[in-house]
This record gives sequence, C-alpha cells and structure tokens, in this order.
Amino acid sequence: FDLRLGIGRGELPELARMAFDAASRSETDTAMRKALAGALEAANGLPEAADLIRRREDPHFQVVAAYLLDRVKPDIVVANFAWTAGLLRMLPASVCKILDTHDIQHLRSEAHTLVGGEAVRADKAVEIEAWGAADYVVAIQAAEKDLIIKTSGRNNVILAGHAARPLAAARKGEPG
Repeated sequence: FDLRLGIGRGELPELARMAFDAASRSETDTAMRKALAGALEAANGLPEAADLIRRREDPHFQVVAAYLLDRVKPDIVVANFAWTAGLLRMLPASVCKILDTHDIQHLRSEAHTLVGGEAVRADKAVEIEAWGAADYVVAIQAAEKDLIIKTSGRNNVILAGHAARPLAAARKGEPG
C-alpha cells in the first residue's frame, strides 16, 4: 500500500478498523466479516515474532486488502510471498487463490544461518502452512517445485521460470 497508494504503514491500523466497520454495515458475506474480525483481533497486541514470515505478516494490511477485494469480487487473486498467505485464507472459496513464492524462504534462511544471519530465520512449518492457503503455488525453479510438492503433499504447484536466462559471467578481458 505504501508504495502504490501513498498510504504509510502507520495508517493501516485505522484503515483496517474503517474497512471492518464498513463491512459490518454492508452486505458483506458473513464469513468475510468473521475473517475480517479475526484478523483485526489478531493484529492487536501481536508480539514480535522470531520467524521471518510471521514478522512480515501484517493483519491490518490483510483486513484492508480483503475488504477491497470483497468489493471488487475478483475471480483470481495472486499473493506474493508466504507472508501474504493470510489474505488468501480470508477470501471466499469461489476465488482462485494463487501464491507466488518467489523463493522458498526457509531454504534461503538456512543459507543465511550458516553465515550467522539469524535475523532472516524462516520456519519451515510456517511456510508449508502458507502454501496450504493457496489453490495454486508458483515456483520459479524446478527443484523448488519438487520440494514444495514433496513437503506439502499437494500437487498444485506451477513452474514459472525466469523470463530471461542468466548470462554466463564475462571472462576477464572479454567485453561484457
């Protein structure tokens, strides 16, 4: 929100309360109202999480986004990164939910941990739970696709590789 709409992170709690109030007064689906209420309640007094995915989740964002999506009534919603999966859980079953992983965060965090980067620790179980919120999960590498299927037990993974192939590193003295 802050990049595209000019809404700062500090304004999200108030927007979330406004979205919930508007949903309560409208013809919003009962399940959606309950999901909004649950997310808003969860946002109050959240302790700082050690896990990267939990730390980046923002229930206020999820309430505002779910409310806006309820107004637009899309057929498909694509969420980016595991920490946005909470939004997918709030949407009605009629919406096709896609989660674009961009990377497997717990593998990335394992690599960082090897060099002392505890700040980016991502919990494998939390990430697998996030994948479960989606009807389809997008992986960018075949090995990631296979791992997601193996660890989640679901064969709902779409392989969408990079649009451009990486160039071989230029050798010394050759034009790059």
